[in-house]
Amino acid sequence: MKRKIGVAALLGLLFAGALATSALAQCGTGPMIVLNTNSFAYETGAAVGTPYKSPLGNNLTVVGLVQKFCSPFQDQNAASADTEYTVVFSGLVSKGTSTMLIGTTTIDVTDYTTGSFFIYRDGPPKNAPQTAAAMPGSPPNATVPANYLDGTLILSGSLANFELTVSQTGSNNPNGSYRGDATFTGGSLYPRVAGTGATVAQGNWCVFGCKPPAGGYSAQLDGKFDTPVTGVRSSTWGSIKLLYR
Repeated sequence: MKRKIGVAALLGLLFAGALATSALAQCGTGPMIVLNTNSFAYETGAAVGTPYKSPLGNNLTVVGLVQKFCSPFQDQNAASADTEYTVVFSGLVSKGTSTMLIGTTTIDVTDYTTGSFFIYRDGPPKNAPQTAAAMPGSPPNATVPANYLDGTLILSGSLANFELTVSQTGSNNPNGSYRGDATFTGGSLYPRVAGTGATVAQGNWCVFGCKPPAGGYSAQLDGKFDTPVTGVRSSTWGSIKLLYR
């Protein structure tokens, strides 16, 4: 029974990740920062296997654009015609991919060592690629990640417990998601979030029919940095049961 519950929960989380994009357009009480779908990942080292099998020791880099800022950054205009907000995840070293099979569904899970994230404000003019078609191939190159790491650093921090999950059922197209614990540590806007603790960086991780045509990229993604939740205390299942005796 426990195994069946675990499998159901895991598949439910994968399904929820695939639906995350529709919820990202609005601020509400959830996201602080929403990433544009023109965000891409690549790994250096050995080639990433299909649908997403990352060799041990590979280095993962993500470059992307901010689509929208929410509280406490709502004064930052990510839709500006001449100013861009770029995002970079770096320093994430693959621990290798583990694979499990549940019926006809294959689930590949890859964990990474703690890395860093950076968000820059740059322009005018904008110089980071704005579409998948504009991404130059074989990263790293003269544009990627350099044009995502210029301008004014507004936010930076650590990215821990970063994990990719890609599932494929039978011959259907694979679907993926990512999640990591982000802690803000610097940047010109850091005082707005100083002392808030870790937040969650998460979103979709597309590995089929979505990568830049120039080649060399392992995934296209979107996602968000959630508003930190404060005042939550961890507990155990045993202590919870005691509350209802």
